[in-house]
Amino acid sequence: MIAPEETDLEVLAKLFAESYEPHNNSRHSGLEPESIAARIPLRWIGPADKAAAKYRATADRQLREMRLFDGASYPFFIELNLYGDKAALVTFDKPDVLGVIIENAAIAESLRSLYQLVWDSL
Repeated sequence: MIAPEETDLEVLAKLFAESYEPHNNSRHSGLEPESIAARIPLRWIGPADKAAAKYRATADRQLREMRLFDGASYPFFIELNLYGDKAALVTFDKPDVLGVIIENAAIAESLRSLYQLVWDSL
């Protein structure tokens, strides 16, 4: 598998819209025109909740492709972003909001493979 360009961004999951929404970034709200102008797509796997329905309504114009799962059956408490040889893990769970970026090609590629496995199964 060929590693994606540095500009590729994939969001694996987010859960608990009530804790995530206050930290919502511009990419999800559609206020990042640079990514859209550069035609950088976003593939998003997440729970089928009210927030996902909101984001799905603007998915096409935000270059966001979404696949959803049952969050009650598969609880997921972090957001995972994959881009180039980096993996960013973030939790928005208060009071312990935390994020870490791992810059390692092997880790990023392995997580990307897991991501693709889940994507293909939805």
